[in-house]
Amino acid sequence: MEALIIHPALLCLTGNLSGDGNGSGDAYNSSICPTSSQPESKLSETPILNFFLGALYVLIIFVSFVGNSLVIIAVISTHKLKTITNYLLASLAVADLTVTVLVLPFALVYDINQVWYFGSTFCLFWMSWDVTSCTASLQHLCAVAVDRYFAINDPLHYYERMSSRKAAVIVMVIWLNSSCIAYTPIFLGWYAKTDQVAAATGQCFLDINKTYAVFSAAISFYIPLIIMGVCYCKIFSIALHQSKEIKRMQRSIQHNYNSEDSQCLTNKSKNLASERKAIKTLGIIFGMFYICWQPFFIIYWIYAFDDEPNIPNWIRSSITWLGYINSAMNPIVYALNPDFRSAYKRILLTILKKGPCRFVWKEDRYGGYGSPRDQRNASPLTIPEASDSDYPATGRTSMSLAAQQQQLQPQLQPFMRNYGTTPPPPLTQLIKMSQPIKMSQLNGLHSSASSASATDRTTPDKSLSNVVAASNSAS
Repeated sequence: MEALIIHPALLCLTGNLSGDGNGSGDAYNSSICPTSSQPESKLSETPILNFFLGALYVLIIFVSFVGNSLVIIAVISTHKLKTITNYLLASLAVADLTVTVLVLPFALVYDINQVWYFGSTFCLFWMSWDVTSCTASLQHLCAVAVDRYFAINDPLHYYERMSSRKAAVIVMVIWLNSSCIAYTPIFLGWYAKTDQVAAATGQCFLDINKTYAVFSAAISFYIPLIIMGVCYCKIFSIALHQSKEIKRMQRSIQHNYNSEDSQCLTNKSKNLASERKAIKTLGIIFGMFYICWQPFFIIYWIYAFDDEPNIPNWIRSSITWLGYINSAMNPIVYALNPDFRSAYKRILLTILKKGPCRFVWKEDRYGGYGSPRDQRNASPLTIPEASDSDYPATGRTSMSLAAQQQQLQPQLQPFMRNYGTTPPPPLTQLIKMSQPIKMSQLNGLHSSASSASATDRTTPDKSLSNVVAASNSAS
């Protein structure tokens, strides 16, 4: 983006593009920038201001890296987040993470010093990464808007229109389209004003022609903006209609009460509340998208159609980084979703507790997490200690709670080998559910667990409480 683009807008690649470092610029004279022989002045001549700007940019990079990494890990490791929409959001996070890692550190150095230190060949790749990642980020937001419109407008046929395979195709098309917009014009010199000649080294920014400006801005920003606007307007309209329908049903039920209608209305109200939260989140994402990127594309047009734009460096840099901030803000907005928020907490707590090298990737059936290696090498089930006072005495002959815990330890081993390492409900709660477990029930539990393991070793569908209930009925 610093290479303005979608970065192409501000960056003009000056100097030698052949990589020999002599500044002759023979290879791509026609694609290189303005005619000034001196590099631009630094963003700020005040060292203190440069320090604070650098600190702000570093903070943006850090927040973007951590946030987008959390999004990717959350979708991979959390079963509840493995939805088509979240797959698109994960790919969006990959695009934003690419901007963070491959673009922003070099943009930071270049913006503060206004000198490109990394060579002309790397400049081409840097600008290409910038254009590709930023374009992909914007188009992913557009794809998410279309996906949500299908889900809310016609939920009964949503999975006919959208599937995991179709989502994968959409992601591939977005990345291919973004790469074509970036690499082909930049490396073939199609973007450049033909009347410009290289005159100075140490600069790296695109001086785009009008044709490329119109084409890239339309594909990267304005078409996605229009599609997102239409989709979100329709989504808000549908939500408003549903709200009015629920109010009408409420008035009708008050006059003619029906328990089934009341239950149906309650379910609809809950669904509408959930949809409203999702719409609110998407609305915030759309608003941030527009606020962060519209100023950038205004400057984009100015640089394309004005041969000598008189825009101060600090304004250009601030607007460019405003677009970068969008990559850092998206994961924060996702935290409005309780599922993402709980996944963030779980990931951070796990990393702080075990360290990043021992991070757990796989969610088991009961909401616990563990890597495949951890599950293979799992230690035996540990039963928490408890006293007899935790379990009320009854008129029936029963074992003490401590004795039941000790007895259940070996009985549960076949069950736990089949169902994973994380125990289902706490054992104390399990014993209370079964209302004193007798020896005959323990034997029934062992038989039921062995039967469950033999009949369905790969995808078990019985919970531990069901097995205990079965043993109760058998006794």
